[in-house]
Amino acid sequence: QLQRFIPWLQHAIQHESKDALELCQFVEEKLLLLQTVHADAYKERERKRDLEAKMEAQQQAEARRKAEEEELKRSLQTVIKKDVKTGMVWNTTTREYQYLPDHTEESWRD
Repeated sequence: QLQRFIPWLQHAIQHESKDALELCQFVEEKLLLLQTVHADAYKERERKRDLEAKMEAQQQAEARRKAEEEELKRSLQTVIKKDVKTGMVWNTTTREYQYLPDHTEESWRD
């Protein structure tokens, strides 16, 4: 809004009008006040944007973690539903039931 006064002020300064000098001082004071308010508003706006970005990242990470947990639960449920026979034990590395090696059989080292 203040930019519309600039050509008028330039013209008035050329004619060295007392009113123009007063208006220039008034506009300069208002611009200085606006600079401080604008700087504060800018900092606050940036702080809010950073906070919202952090919250969004946390929500996405939480959603991703929950989806991974659900997938793990589903895969474990499918493994548990499979036929578990006697003599089988749960292998945590492969996440499946496996037969225990029979010690009565001959060793592969022999």
